[in-house]
Order: sequence, then C-alpha cells, then structure tokens
Amino acid sequence: MGIEGLWSFLLKTGYEATLHYHSLICATSNPFNPFNCNAYIRFDVLGTLHPIIQNAYSNHSLDTAHKIMERELGKYGTPENLILYLDGDACEEKKHTHIYREEVRAKALMDAQQGLDELYQRVQSKSRVRKEQFVAVIKALDMAFHWSKEARESFAKYMRLIASSRM
Repeated sequence: MGIEGLWSFLLKTGYEATLHYHSLICATSNPFNPFNCNAYIRFDVLGTLHPIIQNAYSNHSLDTAHKIMERELGKYGTPENLILYLDGDACEEKKHTHIYREEVRAKALMDAQQGLDELYQRVQSKSRVRKEQFVAVIKALDMAFHWSKEARESFAKYMRLIASSRM
C-alpha cells in the first residue's frame, strides 16, 4: 500500500528522508548470517491480524490476549526473526480522520448502549427478545473497537520479553 507519486512529489519539494537505522552487517549477502536483513520477516501486526486482535482484546484479559497474539504470530515466524510493526500515534496530517473515527466509535458505543437498554427492558417486561437485537449490539461493539496505545505498548513489551527469554 502506498501513495502513487509520493516520492517524486517529495523530491520536487526538496524533502530529504532521515535514515533511522542502517547496518553494514545487513548489507552482506551471506544467507547464514543471522543479521542478514533477508532472514527477518517484517510483519504489520494490526493490518494482518485485526480480526484476531479484536477478538482477543475484546473477550480476554490483557495477558491472555498477549498469549493469543503470540500463538498467532508463531504461525508466521519466531519472536527472534519477526520484526513487528505496530501503529503509533496519529500524525498531524491525519488528525481530521482520527477525530472522525473517534466520533464514529463514540456513536457506535451509544448505539450499543441503547441496544443493551432495549434488551434489558424487554427482558424485564418478559417480552420476546429477538436475535436481531443481539446482532445489532454486537455489530455496534465491533465498530467501537480500538486497539489502544497502551495495549499495543504492553504487547510490544511482552514480545520483547519473550524474545529475550529465548536467547
């Protein structure tokens, strides 16, 4: 995924990229070198595992959710050879989108609360409860899900501990 023509536009405006990490060890072509860049698997966690993240962090404690994620990531590689990419804070250019998504989540939570109130009233009045009412509440809660920054940081710390304990 990317923006077509972004780099040519940035070059025209005089933007110079900052190199955050460079290793001469990675430049070697020896496939048996453990520091060979090609030996690592770069993995976008949120983009690839969103349904699993949503299920794990919505229905389980933080520790259990971390273990579920570790088990799921184990299908793609070990903590030693995976480079995990976790989303950070929203950048300034995306603030409007971030605010809009927060509003959508808040509305979804209100809809879920209204659905729960309606379910409660129907149960209290001994009226019939329909499947559609449950589905509406579940759908609203799914729309309101957000993998919080604290949970992402906690997961990153957990994976670092797992990787360091195996070395």
